[in-house]
Amino acid sequence: MKTEIVQVICALLGSFGFSLIFHLKRDKICLASLGGGLTWFCYLMVYARVESQFMAYFWAAVFATFYAEIMARLKKAPVTIFVIPSVVPLIPGGSLYYTMEYLIQNNSEMMKKKAAETAMLALAIAMGITMVIMLLDVFFLLIRGRRMGKQKKC
Repeated sequence: MKTEIVQVICALLGSFGFSLIFHLKRDKICLASLGGGLTWFCYLMVYARVESQFMAYFWAAVFATFYAEIMARLKKAPVTIFVIPSVVPLIPGGSLYYTMEYLIQNNSEMMKKKAAETAMLALAIAMGITMVIMLLDVFFLLIRGRRMGKQKKC
């Protein structure tokens, strides 16, 4: 339990660093950083249940995107300033590092294995983000369509 708490705090601090790089205002820095910590917490919870990195990354990316959408609407700001810091803890840096290490060592078998793992994790993140954005777009299109239909009848 202690290592998980440290991981969540480190994810929060990493997201805070990216928030500083993007020059976010004070009221948004805390929320963007919190998004990173909560996203990593979500990853840990899903991974503890399913023990699949792909699914854990996917659901954590789904959470991060929903969180970013909610914060963007509350703060009347672009979604990207919340989604990028929230997804930063999910970047498969370790896997990418070992891919490059095996490439330099001329260990093509391990390099291919790690490259495939890195690509799958990146795909999980992209799928999670894309799915939420797509579902929300459809949802808001349906709402707008219903409102327009009611206006025409009057």
